[in-house]
Amino acid sequence: MTTNLFAEMLKLEIFEDENAKKKEAKNENYIPRESVLAKLLNNNQELIQFINMINPFQDSMKYNHYSYREIESHIRKLFPLSNTIINKLGEAGTKAVLEKWADGIKLNICNHKEEILGNIDLDISDEALAYVFTSPIVHLTKKVIIDKKTAFVASQAIVQISLRAAEATSNLNSEAKLYVKDYFERIIQKEEIDSKDIIRYKNLKYKVLDESVEQALQADSYKFSTNILKDISVYLQFIHIPKDRILKECETTFKRLIDQIIEAKKEHDDALLLKNSPEYKDGVNKSVQAIKKQIMRTEMIYEELKNKTKKALESVSELHDESSTRVVQWNKN
Repeated sequence: MTTNLFAEMLKLEIFEDENAKKKEAKNENYIPRESVLAKLLNNNQELIQFINMINPFQDSMKYNHYSYREIESHIRKLFPLSNTIINKLGEAGTKAVLEKWADGIKLNICNHKEEILGNIDLDISDEALAYVFTSPIVHLTKKVIIDKKTAFVASQAIVQISLRAAEATSNLNSEAKLYVKDYFERIIQKEEIDSKDIIRYKNLKYKVLDESVEQALQADSYKFSTNILKDISVYLQFIHIPKDRILKECETTFKRLIDQIIEAKKEHDDALLLKNSPEYKDGVNKSVQAIKKQIMRTEMIYEELKNKTKKALESVSELHDESSTRVVQWNKN
């Protein structure tokens, strides 16, 4: 019987399972030597540069949630340990490395505090500044370098850094404010609100939801006002604005919106009258199309304004009834 050349070919190194090899290479009990771990505590100028690329305290962030490739590349570049060491890490080694890395990040932040804050006059302790960046960067490092799972981790890190910064100050750059706003506006739209999210918001110095409600009560834009006010009961679980004040100011807000509805209806009625114009009756295609477009546009604005205002008004009306019921019950008691 001839030798099975195909079986011999299957034994070639190129066909070995890379994942199996990596698994074999890992040693669950392996922890790098102290001299290796000490590298994680070294002065790391590349780390400080990275922090300043996602710094919510500076004028702007150089990286954003679209910069995931640049962020992942930068993390790989700044991490002090070699791939040889990283590929050996099991659970115990990973824990030891990440704990030491957290210490190294904190140490570098304390040593380079002026570089991170720049010219900003912010009264923040070393511990509070380290809190803003350390945990998100450690988590990002684990996902990118150790777990090799990079989906969404870059944007998550930026959001978490922005949220932590908002606990320290309201003086954030526009990008960080936007991340905080988007984070809590998504929570507002959830069917169920977690008490942890409410507590987290109340601990912020940057009260973005309070700011949104204040703006909604004054805004000329019906879209902005009604989008906030339709969910006002949910906002009230978070914000510090008294309910009575909101109800009082809503009277003026809705009077303004109703005036806008009346004006929008008038514009739509005026547009409908154009069907009686000589240009429309003559059937000149260009004129007819222009008039039809005007009718459609004014109708769309009128209907949207009316429907959005009605929905918001229903929410505020329910809030008023709830408040009135509670007052009556309290008086009875």
